[in-house]
Amino acid sequence: MNYSLSLFQRVELMQRLNQTQSQQLQQLLLLQQKLKHPKFPDASKGFEGMIVADEILRKNNCRGVLIGGLSELVWNMRRKREDLQERKDVDVFVLGNYRPETFEAGIDWWTSYEERMKVWEPNATYTERTLQWWENGNEVVLGFGAYLNPKTSSGRILDSGLYIPSTKDVVAMRAMEAVANAGRGIEISEVVLDKYREKVGKRMRTRVPKFIERQFKGRILDSRYTSNLYLNTLKFEGLSNPELLAIKVRKLQTNRT
Repeated sequence: MNYSLSLFQRVELMQRLNQTQSQQLQQLLLLQQKLKHPKFPDASKGFEGMIVADEILRKNNCRGVLIGGLSELVWNMRRKREDLQERKDVDVFVLGNYRPETFEAGIDWWTSYEERMKVWEPNATYTERTLQWWENGNEVVLGFGAYLNPKTSSGRILDSGLYIPSTKDVVAMRAMEAVANAGRGIEISEVVLDKYREKVGKRMRTRVPKFIERQFKGRILDSRYTSNLYLNTLKFEGLSNPELLAIKVRKLQTNRT
Protein backbone atom coordinates (compact mmCIF):
# COMPACT_ATOMS: atom_id res chain seq x y z
CA MET A 1 0.00 0.00 0.00
CA ASN A 2 1.40 3.37 -1.02
CA TYR A 3 0.90 6.51 0.99
CA SER A 4 1.52 9.98 -0.29
CA LEU A 5 1.75 13.14 1.73
CA SER A 6 0.91 16.44 0.11
CA LEU A 7 1.60 19.76 1.67
CA PHE A 8 -0.62 22.68 0.75
CA GLN A 9 0.18 26.25 1.50
CA ARG A 10 -2.64 28.76 1.47
CA VAL A 11 -1.85 32.41 1.47
CA GLU A 12 -4.64 34.68 2.61
CA LEU A 13 -4.41 38.38 1.93
CA MET A 14 -6.04 40.22 4.80
CA GLN A 15 -6.80 43.87 4.43
CA ARG A 16 -5.70 45.49 7.66
CA LEU A 17 -6.96 48.81 8.85
CA ASN A 18 -4.57 51.51 9.88
CA GLN A 19 -5.09 53.37 13.16
CA THR A 20 -7.28 56.10 11.64
CA GLN A 21 -9.44 53.57 9.81
CA SER A 22 -9.81 51.45 12.96
CA GLN A 23 -11.00 54.51 14.84
CA GLN A 24 -13.51 55.28 12.10
CA LEU A 25 -14.84 51.73 12.23
CA GLN A 26 -15.28 51.92 16.01
CA GLN A 27 -17.07 55.25 15.61
CA LEU A 28 -19.49 53.74 13.10
CA LEU A 29 -20.23 50.81 15.40
CA LEU A 30 -20.81 53.15 18.34
CA LEU A 31 -22.94 55.42 16.16
CA GLN A 32 -25.28 52.54 15.36
CA GLN A 33 -25.86 52.00 19.07
CA LYS A 34 -26.62 55.71 19.55
CA LEU A 35 -29.12 55.81 16.68
CA LYS A 36 -31.85 54.48 18.93
CA HIS A 37 -35.21 55.99 18.16
CA PRO A 38 -37.33 57.32 21.04
CA LYS A 39 -39.83 54.85 22.43
CA PHE A 40 -43.56 55.36 22.19
CA PRO A 41 -46.40 53.84 24.25
CA ASP A 42 -48.25 50.66 23.30
CA ALA A 43 -45.75 49.65 20.62
CA SER A 44 -46.51 46.50 18.65
CA LYS A 45 -43.56 44.13 18.70
CA GLY A 46 -42.05 41.17 16.94
CA PHE A 47 -43.91 38.75 14.72
CA GLU A 48 -47.36 39.79 15.94
CA GLY A 49 -46.56 43.41 15.12
CA MET A 50 -45.39 42.42 11.65
CA ILE A 51 -48.76 40.74 11.04
CA VAL A 52 -50.59 43.88 12.21
CA ALA A 53 -48.54 46.08 9.86
CA ASP A 54 -49.11 43.65 7.00
CA GLU A 55 -52.89 43.72 7.54
CA ILE A 56 -53.00 47.54 7.54
CA LEU A 57 -50.96 47.76 4.35
CA ARG A 58 -53.10 45.15 2.61
CA LYS A 59 -56.31 46.86 3.70
CA ASN A 60 -55.11 50.10 2.12
CA ASN A 61 -53.62 48.42 -0.98
CA CYS A 62 -50.14 49.69 -0.09
CA ARG A 63 -46.66 48.29 0.30
CA GLY A 64 -44.13 48.65 3.08
CA VAL A 65 -40.68 47.35 3.95
CA LEU A 66 -39.57 46.06 7.33
CA ILE A 67 -36.57 48.08 8.55
CA GLY A 68 -34.70 48.65 11.81
CA GLY A 69 -33.49 46.06 14.27
CA LEU A 70 -36.25 43.58 13.52
CA SER A 71 -35.28 43.37 9.84
CA GLU A 72 -31.90 42.15 11.03
CA LEU A 73 -33.16 39.91 13.81
CA VAL A 74 -35.52 37.87 11.61
CA TRP A 75 -32.57 36.49 9.62
CA ASN A 76 -31.93 33.55 11.89
CA MET A 77 -34.07 30.45 11.48
CA ARG A 78 -33.52 29.55 15.15
CA ARG A 79 -35.42 32.60 16.35
CA LYS A 80 -38.65 31.86 18.17
CA ARG A 81 -41.74 34.02 18.24
CA GLU A 82 -41.09 34.99 21.84
CA ASP A 83 -37.55 36.08 20.95
CA LEU A 84 -38.89 38.62 18.46
CA GLN A 85 -41.77 39.66 20.70
CA GLU A 86 -39.53 40.51 23.63
CA ARG A 87 -36.77 42.33 21.82
CA LYS A 88 -37.90 44.48 18.90
CA ASP A 89 -40.48 47.09 17.91
CA VAL A 90 -41.81 47.07 14.35
CA ASP A 91 -40.45 49.75 12.00
CA VAL A 92 -42.10 49.94 8.58
CA PHE A 93 -40.86 52.01 5.66
CA VAL A 94 -43.95 53.02 3.68
CA LEU A 95 -43.58 53.01 -0.09
CA GLY A 96 -45.65 55.46 -2.08
CA ASN A 97 -47.92 58.22 -0.79
CA TYR A 98 -49.92 56.30 1.81
CA ARG A 99 -49.65 57.94 5.24
CA PRO A 100 -50.96 55.99 8.25
CA GLU A 101 -51.88 57.76 11.46
CA THR A 102 -48.91 58.50 13.71
CA PHE A 103 -47.90 55.23 15.38
CA GLU A 104 -51.13 53.64 14.14
CA ALA A 105 -51.73 50.23 15.75
CA GLY A 106 -48.44 50.59 17.62
CA ILE A 107 -46.31 50.49 14.46
CA ASP A 108 -43.41 52.88 13.91
CA TRP A 109 -44.38 54.06 10.42
CA TRP A 110 -41.81 55.90 8.28
CA THR A 111 -43.44 58.07 5.62
CA SER A 112 -42.08 60.28 2.86
CA TYR A 113 -41.73 64.04 2.58
CA GLU A 114 -40.34 66.20 -0.19
CA GLU A 115 -39.16 69.79 -0.30
CA ARG A 116 -36.80 72.05 -2.19
CA MET A 117 -33.99 73.42 -0.02
CA LYS A 118 -30.41 74.61 0.11
CA VAL A 119 -27.73 71.98 0.70
CA TRP A 120 -24.38 73.24 1.96
CA GLU A 121 -21.45 71.21 0.67
CA PRO A 122 -18.15 70.64 2.59
CA ASN A 123 -16.41 73.27 0.42
CA ALA A 124 -18.76 75.96 1.82
CA THR A 125 -20.77 76.28 -1.39
CA TYR A 126 -24.42 75.33 -1.65
CA THR A 127 -26.77 73.92 -4.20
CA GLU A 128 -30.54 74.19 -4.22
CA ARG A 129 -32.40 71.01 -5.01
CA THR A 130 -35.45 68.93 -4.17
CA LEU A 131 -34.86 66.34 -1.47
CA GLN A 132 -37.06 63.40 -0.51
CA TRP A 133 -36.77 61.83 2.91
CA TRP A 134 -38.62 59.53 5.31
CA GLU A 135 -39.39 60.24 8.96
CA ASN A 136 -41.46 58.69 11.72
CA GLY A 137 -43.93 60.08 14.25
CA ASN A 138 -41.10 61.39 16.41
CA GLU A 139 -39.77 63.32 13.38
CA VAL A 140 -36.58 61.27 13.26
CA VAL A 141 -35.15 61.39 9.73
CA LEU A 142 -33.79 58.24 8.08
CA GLY A 143 -30.40 58.38 6.38
CA PHE A 144 -31.72 56.52 3.34
CA GLY A 145 -34.71 56.08 1.07
CA ALA A 146 -36.16 53.06 -0.72
CA TYR A 147 -38.10 52.80 -3.93
CA LEU A 148 -40.15 49.83 -5.11
CA ASN A 149 -41.30 49.60 -8.70
CA PRO A 150 -44.98 48.63 -8.47
CA LYS A 151 -44.60 46.55 -11.64
CA THR A 152 -42.13 43.76 -12.25
CA SER A 153 -40.40 43.18 -15.56
CA SER A 154 -43.26 40.88 -16.50
CA GLY A 155 -45.83 43.61 -15.91
CA ARG A 156 -47.39 41.91 -12.89
CA ILE A 157 -48.48 44.16 -10.07
CA LEU A 158 -46.69 43.42 -6.81
CA ASP A 159 -48.96 42.37 -3.99
CA SER A 160 -49.75 44.87 -1.28
CA GLY A 161 -48.46 44.16 2.21
CA LEU A 162 -45.25 44.03 4.19
CA TYR A 163 -41.99 43.00 2.52
CA ILE A 164 -38.90 41.63 4.25
CA PRO A 165 -35.59 42.87 2.82
CA SER A 166 -32.70 40.54 2.08
CA THR A 167 -29.61 40.43 4.29
CA LYS A 168 -27.80 42.34 1.55
CA ASP A 169 -30.38 45.11 1.72
CA VAL A 170 -30.23 45.21 5.52
CA VAL A 171 -26.46 45.66 5.36
CA ALA A 172 -26.90 48.41 2.75
CA MET A 173 -29.40 50.25 4.97
CA ARG A 174 -27.05 50.10 7.96
CA ALA A 175 -24.13 51.43 5.93
CA MET A 176 -26.15 54.27 4.41
CA GLU A 177 -27.45 55.29 7.82
CA ALA A 178 -23.91 55.33 9.19
CA VAL A 179 -22.55 57.45 6.34
CA ALA A 180 -25.38 59.99 6.56
CA ASN A 181 -24.91 60.44 10.32
CA ALA A 182 -21.11 60.30 10.42
CA GLY A 183 -20.66 64.05 10.83
CA ARG A 184 -20.07 67.11 8.73
CA GLY A 185 -16.95 66.92 6.58
CA ILE A 186 -16.07 63.37 7.66
CA GLU A 187 -15.22 61.08 4.78
CA ILE A 188 -15.39 57.36 5.42
CA SER A 189 -13.16 55.24 3.21
CA GLU A 190 -14.53 52.25 1.33
CA VAL A 191 -12.10 50.05 3.27
CA VAL A 192 -13.76 51.06 6.54
CA LEU A 193 -17.25 50.71 5.07
CA ASP A 194 -16.43 47.22 3.79
CA LYS A 195 -15.35 46.19 7.30
CA TYR A 196 -18.48 47.73 8.75
CA ARG A 197 -20.69 45.88 6.25
CA GLU A 198 -18.84 42.67 7.06
CA LYS A 199 -19.51 43.04 10.80
CA VAL A 200 -23.21 43.81 10.25
CA GLY A 201 -23.53 40.87 7.85
CA LYS A 202 -22.05 38.45 10.38
CA ARG A 203 -24.87 39.20 12.80
CA MET A 204 -27.34 37.55 10.42
CA ARG A 205 -27.78 34.04 9.04
CA THR A 206 -29.08 32.88 5.67
CA ARG A 207 -32.63 31.76 6.55
CA VAL A 208 -35.67 33.16 8.34
CA PRO A 209 -37.76 31.09 10.80
CA LYS A 210 -40.36 28.82 9.25
CA PHE A 211 -43.27 30.76 10.76
CA ILE A 212 -42.07 33.94 9.01
CA GLU A 213 -41.48 32.06 5.76
CA ARG A 214 -45.07 30.77 5.81
CA GLN A 215 -46.67 34.08 6.78
CA PHE A 216 -44.75 36.21 4.25
CA LYS A 217 -44.46 33.75 1.40
CA GLY A 218 -43.55 35.54 -1.82
CA ARG A 219 -42.65 38.75 0.00
CA ILE A 220 -39.18 37.90 1.32
CA LEU A 221 -36.94 39.68 -1.16
CA ASP A 222 -34.21 37.08 -1.31
CA SER A 223 -33.44 34.56 -4.05
CA ARG A 224 -33.89 31.69 -1.60
CA TYR A 225 -37.53 32.62 -1.12
CA THR A 226 -38.78 34.74 -4.00
CA SER A 227 -39.03 34.40 -7.76
CA ASN A 228 -36.42 36.33 -9.71
CA LEU A 229 -39.26 38.41 -11.14
CA TYR A 230 -39.58 40.09 -7.75
CA LEU A 231 -35.90 40.60 -7.02
CA ASN A 232 -34.10 43.89 -7.60
CA THR A 233 -37.39 45.79 -7.49
CA LEU A 234 -36.37 47.38 -4.20
CA LYS A 235 -33.71 50.05 -4.58
CA PHE A 236 -32.04 51.85 -1.70
CA GLU A 237 -30.46 55.28 -1.95
CA GLY A 238 -28.55 56.93 0.86
CA LEU A 239 -28.61 60.57 1.87
CA SER A 240 -25.28 62.35 2.10
CA ASN A 241 -24.39 63.99 5.39
CA PRO A 242 -24.92 67.52 3.93
CA GLU A 243 -28.36 66.45 2.66
CA LEU A 244 -29.35 65.03 6.05
CA LEU A 245 -28.17 68.21 7.80
CA ALA A 246 -30.12 70.37 5.33
CA ILE A 247 -33.31 68.44 6.08
CA LYS A 248 -32.79 68.72 9.85
CA VAL A 249 -32.10 72.45 9.63
CA ARG A 250 -35.17 72.99 7.48
CA LYS A 251 -37.31 71.06 9.96
CA LEU A 252 -36.02 73.20 12.85
CA GLN A 253 -36.81 76.37 10.94
CA THR A 254 -40.31 75.12 10.13
CA ASN A 255 -41.02 74.13 13.74
CA ARG A 256 -39.98 77.59 14.99
CA THR A 257 -42.40 79.42 12.70
